[in-house]
Amino acid sequence: MNHHLPASTALPFAQLLLEQLPSLRKQGQSVQEIEPLAHLEYAEEQMLKEAALRKFWHHHRLPSSPEALLPSPKPRHYRTTTKRRVFAKGSRVVIGFKGGERDAALPVSLLEPEAHTAIYQLILQKLTSPPYRLLIPHLNHLIVRGSYQEFTVILSVDRLHAEIVRKLKLLGEHLKTGGLSVVSAFVLHDPTRSDYYLETHRPETGVSFKKLFGPDRLRLQLGDQRYLLGPTAFSQVNESMIPTMLQAARQLLLPQTQALPPNRGVRLLDLYCGYGLFAGHFANDFAEIVGVDYEQSAVEGAQQNARRNHSGESGGGAMRFVAGTITAAALPRLLPRVDPRLMEFVLLDPPRRGTADGVVQAIAGRKPARVLHIFCGVDVIPRQIKEWEESGYTVDRVIPLDMFPGTPNLEVLVMLTPAHSKGKEKR
Repeated sequence: MNHHLPASTALPFAQLLLEQLPSLRKQGQSVQEIEPLAHLEYAEEQMLKEAALRKFWHHHRLPSSPEALLPSPKPRHYRTTTKRRVFAKGSRVVIGFKGGERDAALPVSLLEPEAHTAIYQLILQKLTSPPYRLLIPHLNHLIVRGSYQEFTVILSVDRLHAEIVRKLKLLGEHLKTGGLSVVSAFVLHDPTRSDYYLETHRPETGVSFKKLFGPDRLRLQLGDQRYLLGPTAFSQVNESMIPTMLQAARQLLLPQTQALPPNRGVRLLDLYCGYGLFAGHFANDFAEIVGVDYEQSAVEGAQQNARRNHSGESGGGAMRFVAGTITAAALPRLLPRVDPRLMEFVLLDPPRRGTADGVVQAIAGRKPARVLHIFCGVDVIPRQIKEWEESGYTVDRVIPLDMFPGTPNLEVLVMLTPAHSKGKEKR
């Protein structure tokens, strides 16, 4: 049975969700467009999201049913990566959001930590003083990221010459000594003034980074494990939700009711591995873990994090990480050969747009025993599940996570197993 509707009938998750809030569509403020649910009581937001996800699942005729939405421990002021854009009109300076030239000088966000707002306030104060006006037409994005305890600032500019660099260094000194827990700052040189900021494609002309001060890597402490990641490496924007996500991933990939086969090793393929978060979490559960990510600096960080957190521990399996773009053609080169002595599990956490054409089929061709596909965008789920089904896999469980409170999006964990294994169980 085909569970899916033709593409022409596709209905976006955000549309289903925001249709329940028609008044917001007329307000037109950029902050409300970015975080249209942030004004709600969180319990109400959860109910609306669960209802919209059920409608989305039914509309697209998707298999199985989503389980209860796992809430965020920190539903507001949770984002560990935030971005503002600098606008100038005459003497007026706005540090706001895309399309928000008419916003207040510093629009209020309910999703940004107050510490981020204070950093933007300091930058705005300096930009509106005469010594820094030279920077205003050349600043594009301001990015703040890190943990809930310490922060790094990335200043995106379209030009770099001696005077601009001098002003940026002075601004960096204010950030360093401003008592705002800013431990590092970088300059991103992007002449195209693109929307690139860590989560989207780099401009074709490339971008370059210059450190103003501080360590080269950000620090993230999760339980007893400490991770270091580069200033451009992907990381989850909701730090408070990471333990819930790891617990859900463990529940799906290693359910207690299904013991691993005795006397047979199990290999985990961790695709789009980033700085090694999942590899670190599962380090002692698998005989071998192979991580792949397109960004070389992320792979180097994953290697360092593995050595830092797991060197000398007993029971941990071998871990290695490979840099390369994940395509159907590249996977045979990036991944080890299928080993009949090793059962394979796969965990993949691709970007919001999903995997490239043919990647699902290439993974399925290795005949992994279990696949955990993590979706950070709901709308690609129908297409990708159809690819898995056509490749011989079936959906076992679906666990949605509210990784992005206040916004019309969810993170969804989908557990898949070979369809023939279910047939054997029934017989």
